[in-house]
Amino acid sequence: MKPHLILFLLLPLGLLAQSPGADSTRHNRRLEVGLNITNTLTSVFGSTSNNLTTDPYLISLRYGEMDRRRWRMGLNFGIRDKSDSDLNGFITDTKEVSADIRIGYEWVKPMSRQLAFFWGIDGVFSLQNEEVLTSGFFGTSFLKTQNRGFGGGPVLGIQWRVHPRVALTTECSIYAVYQSGYEEIDAPPDVRRDPISEFQWRPLLPSSLFVHFAF
Repeated sequence: MKPHLILFLLLPLGLLAQSPGADSTRHNRRLEVGLNITNTLTSVFGSTSNNLTTDPYLISLRYGEMDRRRWRMGLNFGIRDKSDSDLNGFITDTKEVSADIRIGYEWVKPMSRQLAFFWGIDGVFSLQNEEVLTSGFFGTSFLKTQNRGFGGGPVLGIQWRVHPRVALTTECSIYAVYQSGYEEIDAPPDVRRDPISEFQWRPLLPSSLFVHFAF
C-alpha cells in the first residue's frame, strides 16, 4: 500500500479526533517536528516495491503560523565505517559520509478544519564522501569519491490534522540540482583524478508520509 493512499484512509480519524474550538491557537507561531514513516508503513503492509523515488529526508522541521505560512527544513545523514576480508586475503576498508539538507518557505491554504494544501519553494544541498582502501598481496588500491550538490525548486503538498498537535503530510516536488566533485583512483598502473560535473532534474512523487508533532 502506497503511503500517500494511507493518508487518505486516515482522513476519517481526524473528524473524530478534532473537537470544536480545539484549534483556537492555530495562528500562534509554533514548532513542528516530523518523522518520515514511509519505511515503517511499507514494512507493516509487506510492500517490497522500490520503483518509486522516496523522499530522502528523515526529519522535518516547520516553524511559523501552521495554517498560514511557515519555514520548513528537512535533514538526513549517514555515516559508515566498515572493514571486510575475503578468502583471498584482501581487506577492504570503506568510509562513507552523506548528508541531505533542505531549507524553504511554504504557504498554507486551509480547506477545512482538518484538511489543508500547502505550496512553497526549497533550497537543497547534498554531500557524499566515500573512501575505499583495498589491501592485498600485491599492494594497495585507493578510491575516493567526493560529490556535492546544490539547487532548489517548488513543492506542493497536502496536510491532514488528525489532532491539534498531530498532522500527516505528503508532498511532491521538482528540484533542479547541480552536482560537482571528483573521483580519485590510485591503483597502479591506474592513477587518475576525474572531475564530476552534472545537472539533474529531480521530480519527486507524493510517495512518502510524514507525521508531525507540534510543540
